[in-house]
Amino acid sequence: MKSVKLEYHEIIKFLLKELCNVTTIHQRLVDVYGHSVPHYCTVTRWFNEFKHRSQSLEDDPRFGRASDA
Repeated sequence: MKSVKLEYHEIIKFLLKELCNVTTIHQRLVDVYGHSVPHYCTVTRWFNEFKHRSQSLEDDPRFGRASDA
């Protein structure tokens, strides 16, 4: 099953390819998903990652101990 975070990444990457700016992308997410979407700053960080570096939708692996729920 795909995570919600991965779904947001896919949407941001798609809208970036349609040349939408980060404000438009965040607003479209809020319009569709309500206020459960990531904060504007988070969307901006992901937007910049896809625009400038990463083409992967997955998070980079992190080193160290995994967090407990």
